[in-house]
Amino acid sequence: GNLADEGIEMLLEIGNGGNAALQQIVEDHIAYHDRDNKFLNHMRVRMNTSIEQIRIRKEHTSQGYVMMSPDGRIGYENAVQTMTLLQRLCEGHNIECQNILRDQPTHSSSINLVELGAVTLGILCDTTHALKEMEDCELNLAIA
Repeated sequence: GNLADEGIEMLLEIGNGGNAALQQIVEDHIAYHDRDNKFLNHMRVRMNTSIEQIRIRKEHTSQGYVMMSPDGRIGYENAVQTMTLLQRLCEGHNIECQNILRDQPTHSSSINLVELGAVTLGILCDTTHALKEMEDCELNLAIA
């Protein structure tokens, strides 16, 4: 992947050792160093790609079960990574980190990753029937 995607993987690994430290690092980076929202823009692109992947999957399975393609699996794995990182940034009810992920008042524009996460899950889990028909990578995304 590209450097930004490698950075996401690194943040996930750091998050395994302690979410409070990761949350503070990301919060400080967004608030004081990333005035152009490069990190949040990258996360938004990944989340929008995830939403599109879910919609494509739902379209393919609207008439019945269809095995997911290898490319589809890769898309879902990226979606799981993105949602897992968002989860780790929100764990422990760190309100300051959650707020900066919702709104960046000192930046020229604002990106609401928390809302995008909720939209992603809403599209993925729109019905109980949808949950029953999911493959393992789809369930991993719902759990993330």
